[in-house]
Amino acid sequence: MNKARRETPPPAFLVAVVIEALLSSRYADLCFVVPDEADRYCVAAARQVSAMACGVGVSIWTNDSDLVVFDTGAQTTVVMFNDLVETAQRAGQGSVISGTEYKRRDILQKYQLFGLLEVAFLLKINRATTFAEAARSKNNALGHAGFAAFAREYQLENQHLQYQVLCTDSSQRMLANGLDARLSEMVYQLKGKEGLPSDEIDMYLPFLLEDPRKASAWHIGTHWRTVAYKVLCIAQECASASIQEYKRHASRVAGTKVSLSDSADVDDALLHAQQWLNSALVKGERGPHTEVERWRFLIMELTVQDMQQQAITVTPTLEDITTVLMGRPTSRWDVSHLSARYQAMYYSMRLCWQALRYVKGINGAGHSPRRAVDDSESGFGLLLFTLHSLPGIADFFEPVFDISRTVYAAEWNGVGEAYQATYSKHYAQHEEETPQVESVTLASSSDNTSMDYGSSEDEGEGGSLAGNPFAALASK
Repeated sequence: MNKARRETPPPAFLVAVVIEALLSSRYADLCFVVPDEADRYCVAAARQVSAMACGVGVSIWTNDSDLVVFDTGAQTTVVMFNDLVETAQRAGQGSVISGTEYKRRDILQKYQLFGLLEVAFLLKINRATTFAEAARSKNNALGHAGFAAFAREYQLENQHLQYQVLCTDSSQRMLANGLDARLSEMVYQLKGKEGLPSDEIDMYLPFLLEDPRKASAWHIGTHWRTVAYKVLCIAQECASASIQEYKRHASRVAGTKVSLSDSADVDDALLHAQQWLNSALVKGERGPHTEVERWRFLIMELTVQDMQQQAITVTPTLEDITTVLMGRPTSRWDVSHLSARYQAMYYSMRLCWQALRYVKGINGAGHSPRRAVDDSESGFGLLLFTLHSLPGIADFFEPVFDISRTVYAAEWNGVGEAYQATYSKHYAQHEEETPQVESVTLASSSDNTSMDYGSSEDEGEGGSLAGNPFAALASK
């Protein structure tokens, strides 16, 4: 079990939720979301600070040893997160975190070098070579066929100029900060990354914790992602582009082509998406009361609807749906897979919202790819307005059982009634098997919290999958 926990992949949206939390914290003004790899931007920022503040030390904290190879400036040091060690002090004095810093200037002086490119290249092609040996034979790298290409990887292109723009232009910075890394990578490619044809765009979807025996959970939400891709491609004048989505296929990761030219007209697609939302929102008014809870209901509604449209014959029971909606842990793979589909739908809608918001920003206030955003009849404007209230990742996946209130069975049974009304033929065959969800009573005191899940089975801590990994980052 410990081995399995160590080998479990990190939460699917970990990077996005950390950035989301930072951008809503007191460190927001110090955070930059940049296109392409962050390495060169860290180097550009370090050089600028070193040049502007002579004698002031600059540290880059990373787990990427490549940062040591870059010319980051005379006063810059690199600290590796993996080298950090926490040491407990005497009683009442807390603890101290210590680590190793790598000073590029000191390394150059010690080995009498002018740069580290040659040494790094020799270490790359022969991992048995020690640093001292590579330093002594550094000139051997210059005649190697692959050295020129290797050296280009450690040269700044226009990152220092783009960094200046982000520092001085708040609108550009907000646009960049408004995109998750996955979508930011796609936008970067659409702008014409060197060596990559503009009509072949790669989209790497987050790795979800799902049942490897079943079809990828990313089949859910495809329509929403297609709308996002199409809007972005039109805005970047690359309407003929095809998207290659990379996601799990059986036990491996493979690409699937998403043809945008075969999809519906962008305005029709936007209006269709809005109609889906309107239909689910009306049903959502019957159940949960808070805005976040309404979105949870809506996205589960769209998830199950997508499952039905894809002829997935196994309809989740009300108990399974409730388990996912409430964020309860489970040891069953079918419920875990339903949760992954639910996450896929949420994130697909998040990508759609971010794409619409980005396009509105790059085209100026009040303008979408082909018509005014503020036109109340525009599918673009209506969908952007509706998705604007989509909760952040931490808030959306926060477990429902809040110690400050009681969730009653009637509230969640309203969810089940809505599903039964829509998919009566699917629920009819399982009507006798569908369990009733009893009330969830939560009691709290200053010292402890007890939670009673009614008649649900005892899954046990050792056999349960992890609960919400983003709960601690939720805004309070």
